[in-house]
Amino acid sequence: MRKAINLITALVALKFGRVNAKLKGNPLAADKTIVTFSLPAAWTCPGANLCKARVARDGGLVDGPNVEFRCWAASLEAIRTNVRNAHWHNFDMLKPYLNDARKMADIIGQSLPRRADIVRVHESGDFFNDAYFRAWCLVAAAHPNVLFYAYTKSLKTWIANRAAVPANLVLTASRGGLWDELIDKHGLKTARVVFSIEQASKLGLTIDHDDSAAMDANIREFALLLHGVQPAKSEASRALVALKGIGSYSENTAENHARAARVNAQL
Repeated sequence: MRKAINLITALVALKFGRVNAKLKGNPLAADKTIVTFSLPAAWTCPGANLCKARVARDGGLVDGPNVEFRCWAASLEAIRTNVRNAHWHNFDMLKPYLNDARKMADIIGQSLPRRADIVRVHESGDFFNDAYFRAWCLVAAAHPNVLFYAYTKSLKTWIANRAAVPANLVLTASRGGLWDELIDKHGLKTARVVFSIEQASKLGLTIDHDDSAAMDANIREFALLLHGVQPAKSEASRALVALKGIGSYSENTAENHARAARVNAQL
């Protein structure tokens, strides 16, 4: 009977992912269990603009009209059916309760791996409405010993619900969205994608290679180096070639650290 109950729970639970290559070796996460949660790219990203790209449930990637650097998660969904299916599974689980923050929080909390120390909210996707945003606030508040962090372009939602954000939910406004003007106006922690090391240097920004800056509430602004598959013949595609793999991430932690050291030496 117990096995049957466990099987039913597994079938209805949200799917959390394992730490990706970029996060391996993060000094803030040493000896910590990191998990990720995702939704379909762009379909759940109301603030997406310069990075907007989405993949239909049955495949096929389409870039948005203003795309300058393609969303890394959309590129991954386009080539990995299992990843795309997992993202849609999560969204399908939440759809019946889109305006019920408490119910969505219950579903997320019940599905959250028990040994999670750090949760990256939305390796793909974003806070698609106020109730869903508040759901994550409730989950974080209920797990004060777990660090939750997220990049977001849903800035109107964040600002409208700012008082509900607990200290262990660290949010970073991702530039390149529809409401970038709100970042400086409201003093939001922020990150921007750069196409080169020189661009980051001119802006006076350090490059975050392992989400250390994203996890640290005291770091107010940083850069992310362009990576992932980019639209053919675009400026982003040419920039990616010029980077010669520096913006890519390997499963080899030592290789990632060596690459980061080379980049930091040039800043």
